[in-house]
Amino acid sequence: MRRSKLLLVVACVAVVACTQEMTRREVLLQQERAQERVSAWVRTMNNARIDSLLLFYHQVPELRVLWADGGKSNGFEETEQALRDFYRSIQYMNFAVSEVEVQILARNAAQATFRHSTDIVGIDNVRRPVSAGQGTLVLFLDPDDNLWKIHTQQLSVN
Repeated sequence: MRRSKLLLVVACVAVVACTQEMTRREVLLQQERAQERVSAWVRTMNNARIDSLLLFYHQVPELRVLWADGGKSNGFEETEQALRDFYRSIQYMNFAVSEVEVQILARNAAQATFRHSTDIVGIDNVRRPVSAGQGTLVLFLDPDDNLWKIHTQQLSVN
């Protein structure tokens, strides 16, 4: 199944699972909170603070991360290892996002879509070609700390 179809299926399941209606005010407040969370995730990625970055991910075996290089992580442990390996291989990264759109799908589910541009300098001091593409995050509201956390991430490059 193509990645975009997988995300569409996840989003549809979340919408169908929603049985309680939210008021317009509740939707706007949650949308703002999810938007702030996405912005904080981007800042943390650029700061290369791995332990802080891991707090943005839903720490469950069902976590799925599709990386821009074509790799995939299944579960929190694989995602943690992939992030640690990635940051060990670079000196610098500037991950910039634009056109961020957040939709609240249910009380505890949201989707964020965005465009991104990534500039990386490797550990060998070689600047990699700047890449640009699209990103999608499916976020769940964690009942333990009431924070939006990434459950599914897809980054693609043009």
